Amino acid sequence: MFQYFRTVCMVSLFVFLVSFNSIADLNLKIHKSDASHFPEIKIYLSLEMDGTPIDNIENDAFQAALEDGKDVSIKNIKKLGNIGENIAMVLAVDTSGSIKKKQLKAIKQAIKNLILKKAPEDIIAIISFNDDVYINCDFTKDSELLISKLNELKSGGKITVLFKALYQGIEMLDNSSFPSLKYLVVLSDGKDEGVGFKLDDPINKARNLNIPVYSLGFVSKADPKFLDNMVSVAKKTDGEYRRIEKNSDFFSAYSSIAGNTLSQQVLTLNANFNGDSRDHNLELKYTASNGEVRTANITFNAPMFKQVIINHNEKPVENDSEDDSETKDDNIIKNLPDNILYSICSGIILLLLLIVIFFLKKKRKNIINNIDEDDTGIIHDHEYQEKMGFEDIEDDEKYSSDSSYEVNSVIEYPLILKISGSGKEFPLSPGTITIGAYPENTIVLDQNTVSGYHAEITGNGSIWQLKDLGSTNGTKVNNNVISKPIQIKEGDIIRIGPFDIEVCM
Repeated sequence: MFQYFRTVCMVSLFVFLVSFNSIADLNLKIHKSDASHFPEIKIYLSLEMDGTPIDNIENDAFQAALEDGKDVSIKNIKKLGNIGENIAMVLAVDTSGSIKKKQLKAIKQAIKNLILKKAPEDIIAIISFNDDVYINCDFTKDSELLISKLNELKSGGKITVLFKALYQGIEMLDNSSFPSLKYLVVLSDGKDEGVGFKLDDPINKARNLNIPVYSLGFVSKADPKFLDNMVSVAKKTDGEYRRIEKNSDFFSAYSSIAGNTLSQQVLTLNANFNGDSRDHNLELKYTASNGEVRTANITFNAPMFKQVIINHNEKPVENDSEDDSETKDDNIIKNLPDNILYSICSGIILLLLLIVIFFLKKKRKNIINNIDEDDTGIIHDHEYQEKMGFEDIEDDEKYSSDSSYEVNSVIEYPLILKISGSGKEFPLSPGTITIGAYPENTIVLDQNTVSGYHAEITGNGSIWQLKDLGSTNGTKVNNNVISKPIQIKEGDIIRIGPFDIEVCM
């Protein structure tokens, strides 16, 4: 009897543990959102059970809700490769003397497994580092070539240049012709003995380029405190950190990374409201077939503007939906708000106030002509404010992109951006627009010397402010590099990369 009772208990405990583990191993992670084609919103996510990506997900397994009560509906969910999107990835491997032969063998096998999971059009590069950084295999789609070059890796060297390897890996991904989804995967014990680079250098570059770093920190003879470097670079770039205690951990760590990156799925939503240039917090809920539920949150911005892509060497095109084909040959950028009702009302108001705006424009021209300029040719904010009759402001925070100063319903000081060499014009509207090389920007300047998110212009219809977003090559106004937000006016020339952008009325 006792034996029977013990057997029943053991079976019950086993069933409980299996059930418990299935709950704990269900993982939903949102990697990014893309609202550049608003009201369509794309959510890039990975969904795993016991470390294995879940395929064949039904649309009705998800529920989506916005924190502010606005409505969104789910359209479909598809694998990354099925929608024509791919991944660029750099695999950086520490091959210094701290790596033993058995460890290196396990690392190669784990990376091989990751490579075999990539889609045909995904591109991967392999670099290694010890005394210096070495490109073992440049970006390629060829899995066989990648595995061949991977097998050639050998440990050696006397020091480890971790920070340089991180920076160079991110720099390799800074290519506008690559897929927009980019990742750096680095394996190291976290110790850096190089010169010329600090940890903040690759972190800042990765953040500017929106490149997550997945770091694998293995325990070696080095002081465990160095693993803090691996934790920091992952946390500050929105990547992930995995600690490697034993050789078998390499396989599970790289498999998890493959699931989070190469096996992503894209959930497409439709927003049932008009763009408002505001941030909206989205909660996504997934219900598994066994009834278990996982939720995740992400914030996206609902833009009011249509997107404009400008290539310095090619004819400018509008990156819009197929319904806008009739505007492709137009020489004027028509950046109208998505809110049709708003557009109609604004048009009526502008017609009624046409005479008033004309005199305001004339008055402002006269005022600006009478403002004293310094030897840089840039009018100071406080002079302009005083002349225009606004309250005196000296605190830059009142003009920051995060500021909540009141947005006017009427554009009292209308400005237009004329893009050099493109024949394109961009009329400013209240809110915030971004300028840069990434396709998510309002104005996309497709050139290598333009940073992913280069600059932004914020305005309320009366005051317009330009801010550099930490770009690599800087932003100039009238040939002067700006180091803080600056108010722009008619006649200013904004220089971003090879583009001269004239501010007109």
